[in-house]
Amino acid sequence: MMKRILSLRHNDFRQKKYIKNLRNAAEKKLASESEMTEPKCRRYVLVIDDGSLHKSLFETTLVEQFKKRNIALTLVMAKDGAQASLKAVNQKFDAVILDTAVPRMFESGFANNLRSIKNTRDGRLYVVSQEKPDALPESLQTGRVFQKPFEHNELIEALIQDLSGDPVVEPSKYAVDVRVINAIISSTLKVLGQFQVKDIKMGTPEIKDPSVPMAGVISSVLNIVSKNFQGQLSISFDKESYLELVSNMLCEEQKEINVENQDAVGEINNIIYGNAKPDLAQFGIEMAIPKVVQGEGQILACPDGSAAMRVPFQTAKGRFYIEVIAHPM
Repeated sequence: MMKRILSLRHNDFRQKKYIKNLRNAAEKKLASESEMTEPKCRRYVLVIDDGSLHKSLFETTLVEQFKKRNIALTLVMAKDGAQASLKAVNQKFDAVILDTAVPRMFESGFANNLRSIKNTRDGRLYVVSQEKPDALPESLQTGRVFQKPFEHNELIEALIQDLSGDPVVEPSKYAVDVRVINAIISSTLKVLGQFQVKDIKMGTPEIKDPSVPMAGVISSVLNIVSKNFQGQLSISFDKESYLELVSNMLCEEQKEINVENQDAVGEINNIIYGNAKPDLAQFGIEMAIPKVVQGEGQILACPDGSAAMRVPFQTAKGRFYIEVIAHPM
């Protein structure tokens, strides 16, 4: 009887040990599979072209090729330079592929300033052009130039080789959410419309060098602070558009900018921010009291590595501009 009891206990012990070993083996397998499915890094590539490069990149299953190397690849498409400018404000890129023939590549300022833009300055650059390398702007000569006609596979192989190693730059958070800019623009149009500013038309957003002076003769500047963004927001008027606005505000025609009406630009900025505040609250945006900057050629002081975007507007009488400057964090 005793031998039978001992035998049963022994079998029970062996069964528990077997189950434990199975459990350990299953956990190791799950851990191994998890490590295999989790990419070692992520790559973001901005592609600016008419669609032909985009088609080639997907036909070669480029995303799948990177996936085999345990790299998550995201291709972000832009149809012209202006759209690329907006994409670059919102996302940091490991590489930029651009075709110099696409619309507004140079007019938007993107091609000339991409090496000073925070989210593209450190990434790899691949330039597709009819021009010879030495005929391109200096900012584009820093990249690998593929002169047309060329085999798309050459670019694809270069992309795989360059981005399959260690990250070019450390991944970072967005510099500024494009929805913040949209909220400011929407509020600006609403507020100026309430003051009877006529025929407001928005132009093409453009990247600008922060060291380039503001375009207007009188401006209001707000410092912006949040968890993901630090920088400045300004609204800048030329003389004609400002006098139109302040005449409507004061219900009296103003013929010159003077000490009696110059502070109105700060009040306008306060009203714009107040209207946009419900939309901005979700981003944790905080703004300081606006300061008035008057005179042509004014340059806002900002740290090295800052990036700026300007949105121009036309009115019946003149022009004004919204500028956002992102400081490095």
